[in-house]
Amino acid sequence: MKKQIEEAQAEMLRQAGTIDEFNAMAPHQRKALAEAMGMEVGELQKSLTLQKMRGKLSEDELAAAAGLNKSADELAKMSAEEIKAELAKKN
Repeated sequence: MKKQIEEAQAEMLRQAGTIDEFNAMAPHQRKALAEAMGMEVGELQKSLTLQKMRGKLSEDELAAAAGLNKSADELAKMSAEEIKAELAKKN
């Protein structure tokens, strides 16, 4: 069941496009997309920002990074190594 939920979430994010496409949307479009996905705009923005790091971070690291107390803007300015260091500090 957990794997199916993770796969569904990954597919939803893939359908949402890239963080750059999301940021290019008008605010009302971002809000509508986030609501359709059952998320807040900031949550979706953070998830899409982290998707950009796929391949540089493991699936577990991506999931843990979503729990960091960082905004999408803050995460976007961090390298994969900096995110890994933040995760190590948290643990």
